[in-house]
This record gives sequence, C-alpha cells and structure tokens, in this order.
Amino acid sequence: MRLNLQITSPRRAADKLKYLAGSEAAMGAWIGDVTPESQAERLRAALDTVPEVTA
Repeated sequence: MRLNLQITSPRRAADKLKYLAGSEAAMGAWIGDVTPESQAERLRAALDTVPEVTA
C-alpha cells in the first residue's frame, strides 16, 4: 500500500496560474478564487441584463 500526500498553500499570489488540485479532481468540488461579495455583485449585474417576463 502506498500513500501520497501533497500539501500546498492556498495563499498563492494573484498573478500565479491556478492548477487543478488533487482534492478538486477527486471529489469534483471546485474551490472558488473569488470572494462571496464579488461573486454576488457579478450575479446581480447579470440578473440586471435579463429582461422581465410578464404573464
């Protein structure tokens, strides 16, 4: 039996290229590199561009 453990810091510089982490690939759980506040703002801006539907 073999065990391979690789530990890396999530605190990488903003200008560094992001590589897919082994835990992300294995579990299918992606780690977001954005803050919740900035993502919420992007979603609000996208919703503002959607036309309203009237019934």
